[in-house]
Amino acid sequence: MNWDAFGAAGEWAGSIAVIATLIYLARQLREQNKLAKFQAWDSIMDGFKDLTMEFATNPELNSIGRRGDLDPNSLTDDESRQFQFMRRTYWLGVQRAWRAYELGYLGKDEWHDLADEFAKSLETPGGILWRKHSVNDQMAAFWVAVDLEYSKGTGRVDYSMGRDENNNQ
Repeated sequence: MNWDAFGAAGEWAGSIAVIATLIYLARQLREQNKLAKFQAWDSIMDGFKDLTMEFATNPELNSIGRRGDLDPNSLTDDESRQFQFMRRTYWLGVQRAWRAYELGYLGKDEWHDLADEFAKSLETPGGILWRKHSVNDQMAAFWVAVDLEYSKGTGRVDYSMGRDENNNQ
């Protein structure tokens, strides 16, 4: 075997090594993307879980939230401010999800479900009032994105969890 044959074999082996490395890197990148998407989703869900637990374990906040949604005029000035902060906290979580969706870290189905639930929560008298007073130029694109995903008329916030319907039968 001459030196040219050794050189050709070396080039061939080097090419195979480069291809194998590229395949390995592509797999690693795909796994990193999956992990990044999961971490974004997990972080968003943690925020909603924490907010939910705050309401579930604090009867006063729960009462303010329910009365704020159903009868905002029944709130005192301090309760009204607290209700606005509660709504804003929820809004910030959904806005965070929207940003993750825009950047490709949250899937369309997950974004749709969150936006749809958020929009439905704004169908209450307090939700309508809060949204009316929470729109500015910075939020305009967010509201457009939520409205695009919202399935109007397919659901509602039911604080009685169906108890009212069962009592009327």
